[in-house]
Amino acid sequence: MHTQIRKLTEGAITVAIIGMILIINRLGLGLFEQYFSWLLPLPLLVYTAKYGLKDAIIVYFSSLILAIMLALLNTVVFVALTSFTGMIYGHGVYQKKENHWLLKRTIFLSGITYFLSMLVFARFFGYDVLAEVNAVKEMMIQLGFNVVFAIENITWIIACMIVLIAIMESLIIHLLAHFLLPKIQISIQPLKNLIDIRLALPFKLILLILMILGWIVELKQITFEYDQISLTLGYIAELIFCICGLIVIMVYSRVTKKQYIMMIVIALILFKPKLLMNLLLVLGISDIIIDYRKHMIGWLKK
Repeated sequence: MHTQIRKLTEGAITVAIIGMILIINRLGLGLFEQYFSWLLPLPLLVYTAKYGLKDAIIVYFSSLILAIMLALLNTVVFVALTSFTGMIYGHGVYQKKENHWLLKRTIFLSGITYFLSMLVFARFFGYDVLAEVNAVKEMMIQLGFNVVFAIENITWIIACMIVLIAIMESLIIHLLAHFLLPKIQISIQPLKNLIDIRLALPFKLILLILMILGWIVELKQITFEYDQISLTLGYIAELIFCICGLIVIMVYSRVTKKQYIMMIVIALILFKPKLLMNLLLVLGISDIIIDYRKHMIGWLKK
């Protein structure tokens, strides 16, 4: 009896939190949809991780009814998609799934959310990407450009953008879940140690090829119909290498216990971002090619 009352109470609190977010979102003209969408899955995520999918479904539909009462149609659709993502993640935590299971499904569901919100239901959300592409197409026809390849390039860029946003948002949700759930005594598989995080060899080779091809296109050594696609994929590869370089610096800071190094990194982000990006890129490429992180740890231990 006590457990059932606790479930009902915490379910009501979860719905109330979602309602508060909806009110703030409406007063802030879509604040959470535009800038803090990664917070929307968290209430259902925590509840599902604690009580399971069966009890969470009732809370999920209750929150949708509240969203219909308090929000516009576009917000209702967005809340339905993001809350479902949080519910599936919480179900994985409740079932003691591995981190890769949680992350893969979060990325997949986040990708579907942004695909639907940016393309399928775009008109309900106040913008229409396809209409913008058609407008650009008409302008290019008037200017005499080759429209077929230009439109394909734009489509590829939009697709890459959706995938990149989905990955970044999923990582934020994943990290927040690992921060919040242990605080409220909900067990979750620990995150992999930074020292042990590695990219698979085929993925390394693909990233290197994309980055080099992007550099060649940027230097105008070669031009072809899909040069903008190559340039976009090259930028994505560079971003991944920079993340690997940042991991190298974080590992160095942890092993040497020099916490001020991360403060220097933050200062460089604010005042010398280009310098920092070049440094992270060099460290990331070194880590990918020669496993610089492993050699660095060996030197520090000696």
